[in-house]
Amino acid sequence: MEKKKPGFTLIEMIIALALIVTILGIAGSMLITGNKVFSDSDIRSTLQIEGQVIQEKISDAGMQAFSIESCKHGSLEIKDQKYNSNVILSKLVNINGELSEDGQWIDVSQISFKSSRNNSEYDGSTDTITNTETIPISYDKDLKKLSISSEIISEKVESIRIHPENINDENSNIDEANSIEFHIVLSKARAFSNVRYPIDFTIKFRNKGTT
Repeated sequence: MEKKKPGFTLIEMIIALALIVTILGIAGSMLITGNKVFSDSDIRSTLQIEGQVIQEKISDAGMQAFSIESCKHGSLEIKDQKYNSNVILSKLVNINGELSEDGQWIDVSQISFKSSRNNSEYDGSTDTITNTETIPISYDKDLKKLSISSEIISEKVESIRIHPENINDENSNIDEANSIEFHIVLSKARAFSNVRYPIDFTIKFRNKGTT
């Protein structure tokens, strides 16, 4: 009588295949998770460096300024609008960008500071600065691009919001603020990663009122 040749039964092959698929799935999941953690860390480090540059440059521009030249929401100039005006009330959001009745933040596309140049002098007869410059900080939401004057600082900006220190004074406006808090969110997506990195800082206008 002829002996049966050794081999695998159909059930054994199905079980083996299921085990292989499970092992490969676990290994693939671990690999993806590891890559995501590494990618997130790398992106966060990049955004942190850009955030420090943004904070330093905006802070320097603000601390040298003696007035706010312009402040825009989209294409709308809002610098001189009273906080209790419908124009401002309709733009107030919370820190996450959601319209809110108790919101105290405003999304801006541009804010410009007027400051003195390094070689400026004071005119003794009028007590004014004789050599000034305007420093525009511009944000293009579609391109996620932030520029200061003509220099591109970042192309990873998701949003820019400001909180003027006098916003609770409903008869006041942005132009009269002595300091402004910034909330800027940077973001970058790559492969399985999508990292958001917020920057929060306040600038005080040390030279405001010297003109």
